[in-house]
Amino acid sequence: MNNRWIVLLIILVALVGCGNQKQEDNSENQHEDNGVVEQSSVQFQNIDVTVENNIATMTGQAISSNGEFFYVVLIGEKEVSEETKVSIKDGIDSWSDFSIELELTEEMLEAEEDVPVFQLYGKRENGDRINPNYIPIDVHMY
Repeated sequence: MNNRWIVLLIILVALVGCGNQKQEDNSENQHEDNGVVEQSSVQFQNIDVTVENNIATMTGQAISSNGEFFYVVLIGEKEVSEETKVSIKDGIDSWSDFSIELELTEEMLEAEEDVPVFQLYGKRENGDRINPNYIPIDVHMY
């Protein structure tokens, strides 16, 4: 049990550190194809995850250059949910509230070694994932 708290604390510290960094290098957000530069970005803030009755609820705010972002749930490196698109109104020019509800599967609830995490990200027009953010789901705390 103590190992889970240590892993969760390390993940949270890393997320806070990553969330507070300014983008110093736009190369991750730019893709050049035949001389045309495509710019995409997505950012998140005020993220909160609760679990009740095997339902994980994530709330927060997002801003995206195209008004949408995507998420999957990972256990380790394995995707255990299908990719889901979230449209955010007013999310292009200003922060927009969002809420995600996810029914936890047996696989997610019984994960012992790796904590299930939401992976939130944007996409370029060619489908490449950009700006991934990892938010742990503490299924054993509730």
